[in-house]
Amino acid sequence: MKKWIVSLLLLGGCLLASAAEPAVVRGKFSGGVSYATMSVYYLNPSGNWDFLTTVPVTQQKTFSYRVTLPKSGFFSMVMHETSGNKREQLVVLCPGDSMEITLGSSAQGVYIESVQGSAETDLLFQSQLLKSRSMASLKAVESQMAATTDAARRQQLESQYYAIASQYEQNLVKLLTANSDKLAAAFVAYTEMGNNPEPFSALLRNIYAKLAPNHAENVIVKEVKALYSNPIAVGKTAPDIEIQDRSGKTIKLSALRGKVVLVDFWASWCGPCRRENPNVVAAYNKYHAKGFEVFSVSLDNDKARWLEAIASDGLVWENHGCTFRGWSCPIAQAWRVKSIPFSVLIDANGKIVATGLRGSALEERLAQLLR
Repeated sequence: MKKWIVSLLLLGGCLLASAAEPAVVRGKFSGGVSYATMSVYYLNPSGNWDFLTTVPVTQQKTFSYRVTLPKSGFFSMVMHETSGNKREQLVVLCPGDSMEITLGSSAQGVYIESVQGSAETDLLFQSQLLKSRSMASLKAVESQMAATTDAARRQQLESQYYAIASQYEQNLVKLLTANSDKLAAAFVAYTEMGNNPEPFSALLRNIYAKLAPNHAENVIVKEVKALYSNPIAVGKTAPDIEIQDRSGKTIKLSALRGKVVLVDFWASWCGPCRRENPNVVAAYNKYHAKGFEVFSVSLDNDKARWLEAIASDGLVWENHGCTFRGWSCPIAQAWRVKSIPFSVLIDANGKIVATGLRGSALEERLAQLLR
């Protein structure tokens, strides 16, 4: 590995004393999962993971390693279980860091329990806490929704669900705004806001402005810039879509020009999508006669399951398309889809008027467009 000598510089929240000064990581695992070794990788400017080293995990479930790089960066710690399975945890390290980290394990994977000595990785930890608490609350509401058949109660719970999601977004924006000079802020913004960047464009621009002077080559920083330069943004003309429908015939989004159209990305295997489908169906039934259409793009791989879900959920509109390439669907990539469900509302002139509408928000927007 190259040796670097750098003057004292404040880079992305990290004070670099010298490139010869390594970042030192000492860690331990809690819980019952046993690991044999850990491999450490570095995310290079091209977006590829460079292997750095493999270190042993002791019988006391501890590990340590050091890395030397010219500036702060993203590192992946890949844990190899004694059973042969692998788990992964991202950290952000700066030269001179002396990080002590405790990692826990669950059925979903590895997570940070505590961290000291790395302001960057601590920001990842704080965002993880925000999300895990929000997800726990959302799952509790989902369980209550599944247990009731009372329409009024379901509507009340749905409002509660979206209030929790909205509060999570507000808390996350506050956290990232206070830490916009950190590389970890770029990563969290990219992963959590990438699917619907429009409402967060000011924050995304601020993060990029803070990081670009010293990290313009970083692939995650580049992605943040791409988010607020998103072609799928309010006010822009929606790109056309050509896709095969259930019978194999090619359908086009542009054929619906003159209608208000919801482009809806979903999949039969996506639980949140299936829970959102009744809202889309209700909006379609209410506003179709006034000029509202739905153009569904599925990220399914299995045609039978796709067709079964369409029938089961009562998705009665005509325009259903699927490439059967999952997340490799070129349409989803062109439309910057990072997670599903994801929707884009287009007016009669083909202009994007809203993104990510869920629950009652869709009907409220349609009421404004289709008076």
